[in-house]
Parts: sequence; C-alpha cells; structure tokens
Amino acid sequence: GKAIAETLKDQGAEVFIVDLNENPSHKKAGIHTILADISQADVLKNSFEPLSNNIDILVNNAGIGFVGNIEQTDDEDFDELLTTSEDAVDASLYDRDRLQEDTQRDLEKLSTIYEILAGITQGKDPKLTALVSQLEFIAEEAKTQAGSREDEMNKRKVIIFSFFADTARWVHEHLSHQIDSNPKLEAYKGRWSEEQIAKDRDIAYAMAKANTEKLIYAEAESTGVFEALAILPLHVIGPLIASNNDQPWSWQNHIRRMMQGKPYKGGREGRMLWNCVDVRDVARAHRLCMETTVGGNGSRYILSAADRGGELFTWQLQALLESLYPMVDDIGGEPMHGEGGDVPAKPTYDAPRAYCLLAKQELGLETFDLETTVRDTVDSYYAVGLLGDETS
Repeated sequence: GKAIAETLKDQGAEVFIVDLNENPSHKKAGIHTILADISQADVLKNSFEPLSNNIDILVNNAGIGFVGNIEQTDDEDFDELLTTSEDAVDASLYDRDRLQEDTQRDLEKLSTIYEILAGITQGKDPKLTALVSQLEFIAEEAKTQAGSREDEMNKRKVIIFSFFADTARWVHEHLSHQIDSNPKLEAYKGRWSEEQIAKDRDIAYAMAKANTEKLIYAEAESTGVFEALAILPLHVIGPLIASNNDQPWSWQNHIRRMMQGKPYKGGREGRMLWNCVDVRDVARAHRLCMETTVGGNGSRYILSAADRGGELFTWQLQALLESLYPMVDDIGGEPMHGEGGDVPAKPTYDAPRAYCLLAKQELGLETFDLETTVRDTVDSYYAVGLLGDETS
C-alpha cells in the first residue's frame, strides 16, 4: 500500500488514504489521509463525501492486524479480527484440546532448543574454533611463501560472507578478541588503530571520517532533532565554476596536468583505476537526500560509477582525452610501451570497484555518462583560462 501510494504521488496523482491514523511521512510527502474506520460500512461510505466525483483509481488494499505476541492480544482483538474477516470459521470445527496439547509440546521443544543454544558461547562454538585454526594456518603459509610484504598481505586475505548481521557480529567479536590475544594471529592486527595515526596519515584521514560519521548518527538518534545521511563520493571530476576550484591533487587537477602533457602523479606508481562520479551528481545527491522519504538516519550512499562504463584505468583515460582533444599534441598519463605505444608498461592495481546502485534505487539519482563528464571537466579549464586556447 505504501509503495502504491508513493508511486502514484510521484507520477503526479493526488492521493488520498483512508485509515484510522495519519502517518507523518505521508503528510510530509503530500499524501492526504481521511480518518475513518473502514471496518464500518456507513463510516466508510461517509468518508468519501469530501472527495470529488472523479476518482480515477481506487485501490482496495485494506487489512487488519495486531502487532505483539499472543499474550498481548486479548479476546476483543481476536473478536475484531474474526468479525472483519471473510475467512472466519466456527472454532467448534477444531479439536481445541488436542490443539492446545500440541502447542504445549512445541513450546517445550523450543524451550529445550533455547537452553542448548544458550550454552553455546563463542569459545565453545566449534565453527569459530575451526575458523581460528584455519586463519592461523593461512597466516603462517602466507609468511613463508610470500615474495613481499604486499604479497603476504594478499595471501592471508580472508573474506567471510553472511546473510545475517547477528552472525557477522558473532564472528567479528570473537575474531577481534583472538587477534588481540593469540600470537599466531599477530599478522591480522590491522592498521585501523589510533596507534597507527602518527605513522600513516591515510589512517588518520580515514578514521577521522568514519568516527565523524558515527558521532553524527549517534547525535541525531539521541536528540531526534535531525536525521543524518551520508554521501560518499569516490573520484569526483566535473566542470569547475571558477579558477579557484582547481585545488592541487584534486582529481580534476590531475586531468588538467595530463592535458598539459605531464605524467599522472596519483595512485600507485602513477597509475590507478578511476571510479568516476560527476561533481554535479554529488550536488544532486545532496538535494535528493533532503527530499527522500526512503532514506533516514544512518543511510549511506556511495557515489561512484553508475556501471562499468564509468570506470577506466589511467591509460584508458589518457586515450579518451586524446580522442576528445586530437588538436592537443601531447597528453600525459602513465608510461606506455609496445610498437604503437598502446600497452601499459605495468599492470594497475584493480580497485576500487563500486557502483552507485543504492543512490539510484532509493534517491532516484540519474547520472552523467563518463565521456560527458570528462569533456565538461576539460572544457571548464579552457573556459576559466587554466589551459591554453582549445584550438592551439
């Protein structure tokens, strides 16, 4: 019902809902609510009086139910359910004594299962024990077989999948304790700690962003005054508004340097996978977050390529710039070799791969294609005078 109402509203319809209570989110979205008890025929009939005679679409989506466990549902609730249901049958058709006995046996079985499960701690979980043992083996094997520190890190990399958040927390809590206390898992102690801040500015940068997010979400939840939604862009490029938008080491600035024939200086050894998002899409996502009725406090939207067409390696970006600006004699990038100079001198680390699917789904974000974004980026540099004459 919610989806039907919101979709019709989005398509320009004037939507009225007949219900016992008004939902604040419906009011915020501009959906009208007529307060009425639809189980009463006369009341339902009178509820249509404020409406005009031209109702184009009538959706019959009424239902009744009660939220809570069986002990919280009293006889009056059951009576209301039965009187409003067309499928109600006479209780005398059931063997109530036998039904009660079967229910009691089921409850006893569930109690037994619960008692067994309550006795399983993380330290007694055989699957966790096996996982720790396997991690110990992987760490030792990676240490003895790796050709470099980076190779060792990749060889001991483990990804654990779970459909259930509780399972993920169960595993994470146990492994965190094991990594802190088990010398054989010392290698898994990550860089994500405050002790590493003085040694690695990237950790300081990342931890500051993550901790700020958590702080704002918690503040929003505790005060109830506002909601915090996160927009997390990857490699932002797009047109400059003014020359002072050209900040050193910004992704646009890297493109400017390439257009000046200079080698790309970012990434690992001057090469990387560009996962691009247009700065105009980032701005639009901010507005859509303020308008959304789907997202709420804690919603996070990665803004990156819409699909594989928005990703390219530095040498591919260089080739794209050369195709868009054939009048420019020398466009920089990364070292190439081969007869035609079209083969990268070294392979590129293939990450990050991410797509802005959630932003498109929940916010309705429509993105610029990569070629348009790259062209508009370079054209803006010509427009503000930070590149020479486009025709030269």
